[in-house]
Amino acid sequence: MFVLSFAGVSTVASKEKINISKIQEDLKTLGYYQGDITGKMDDATVKAVKAFQQDNKLKVDGKIGKQTLKALRSAMKNKAKEQKPIAK
Repeated sequence: MFVLSFAGVSTVASKEKINISKIQEDLKTLGYYQGDITGKMDDATVKAVKAFQQDNKLKVDGKIGKQTLKALRSAMKNKAKEQKPIAK
């Protein structure tokens, strides 16, 4: 699998386009990324992706492949569930 990055959008081997700004926002929400939202796959973003991968028992390569994207989406869904107010 390979990942190409340009102008804030990466393309995974599956041809799915990934918005790096959105990835940074999600990683920030989950506590992995502390930098500014730049839309660039910079060193801070790669470091955050690697930490996320390690915590989620994924291959730690700093790339946003299918498995990393799937785990990130799942983590964000779980985070949203935690934040929903409980109806009384």
